[in-house]
Amino acid sequence: MKIGVAIPHKGEIKVKTMLCIIQNIVAMGVDAQVIVTSGSFIHWNREFLYEAAEAQGCTHIVYVDTDMVFPAGAIKQLVDHGKDIIGIVAYKKAFPKFACVRIKEGVEMRPEEIPHELFQCEEIGTGLMAVNLERMKTIPPPHFEANMPLGEDLYFCRKARAAGLEVWCDPTIEVKHIGDFEY
Repeated sequence: MKIGVAIPHKGEIKVKTMLCIIQNIVAMGVDAQVIVTSGSFIHWNREFLYEAAEAQGCTHIVYVDTDMVFPAGAIKQLVDHGKDIIGIVAYKKAFPKFACVRIKEGVEMRPEEIPHELFQCEEIGTGLMAVNLERMKTIPPPHFEANMPLGEDLYFCRKARAAGLEVWCDPTIEVKHIGDFEY
């Protein structure tokens, strides 16, 4: 197993996020490759990172947004589930609180609606998302599009499901989204 830890950015990354990535790589105990790209179009960045992870022989890619805080072991925990695509519960940087995960396409979830154990979903954000690269090859490119107001991450989930992949969420990993404070 070789994990590509993929960080798309537009020129900056939160220090707390970088510390989480370092802690996770140390805790993994498997071959890991940090892959970084910078550019103003996040969907192009994600596509480039996929191609780079594939070229480097990675079995999995784990997208990490530059404004996430998560515990050591989170990346390995996601990969170890063995799912096609799996992410976490992150909340949008706004009130009222809505999760970047949807059990039904297009329907945002409130905190009290989130299950307490692993569950299958329709759409999930890429804040911290693990993808099996062998399965991702079955999705016709481009994998990500600047599809507003949907967003490139939900576009990816819809395209993946259309190709027969399953999307999952692990709500047991405590993740925070860094904004004016940690959401």
